[in-house]
Amino acid sequence: MSERALFMALNDLIQAGSVPHMAPANCGRVVDGLRKLIAPGVEPKKGWPVFQATLQVDEPYIRFISEHSKDPRHGEHIRIDGPTTTEIVKRTWIVMNRFLEFRKRGSQPLPVAEFPLLHG
Repeated sequence: MSERALFMALNDLIQAGSVPHMAPANCGRVVDGLRKLIAPGVEPKKGWPVFQATLQVDEPYIRFISEHSKDPRHGEHIRIDGPTTTEIVKRTWIVMNRFLEFRKRGSQPLPVAEFPLLHG
């Protein structure tokens, strides 16, 4: 893996499936890292819409991951129930799959005809 940021995102996602109590924080890092890969050097407020349009995901879909990961990523060790954690990991894998498809297609935004918008 010559691209460190992508390697780290994949590593975080693998750990999310292996260490459930760390899954929300890891998944939050994954989507943050992918946003930076899609919109490098762009401030987050402007980068998120680019990320969402590129991968055909709406803001609530990503917010579900980000909001549940915020407290654990900032040292607040709260319990997140199993079904919520499972949904966070599932959504993050779907986003990663779409990111890899984006890369496979020469870093072109995914066409909505093939990748219907994911609603949150």
